[in-house]
Amino acid sequence: MEGRKTKRTEMARGLIQEFLMKKGEGVKVRESDLFEEIKQIDPLITDGVLRGIANKMKGIGGYVPISNVEVVKEGSKSFYFYQGYKFSDGFVGSLQKKLIDFKNELKRDNLWDVSIIGLSSEERRVYLEFVDRFEHLMSMFSFDENE
Repeated sequence: MEGRKTKRTEMARGLIQEFLMKKGEGVKVRESDLFEEIKQIDPLITDGVLRGIANKMKGIGGYVPISNVEVVKEGSKSFYFYQGYKFSDGFVGSLQKKLIDFKNELKRDNLWDVSIIGLSSEERRVYLEFVDRFEHLMSMFSFDENE
């Protein structure tokens, strides 16, 4: 039984990535609509499989199980989108990927788009300096988003 479950999860991950790639880079799809589309493509993929993937995508479990697929929360709704990057090979490519992964992790933990109004002056200073330095690091690499 465990083998079929793993196969279905892997199949669902692939279908999610493929579906979002076809929608286009950065095009947001509401979670419920995405799940319905995936279940229409393959009726053997259950809500439980999709919910497990969704929980991991939202950071419950510590990693993002689908490459180049990101989740954003807007109000009470979650949206998925494909964000493809073409990385350099070797060491530089590894650094590029780590930066993107780190930024995705910050977004997932609601630490990227912070309202500075509610921060103390010291927190605001640290946050703005952090964002400035991070953006400087990102600018060192040229990301080809048209993978």
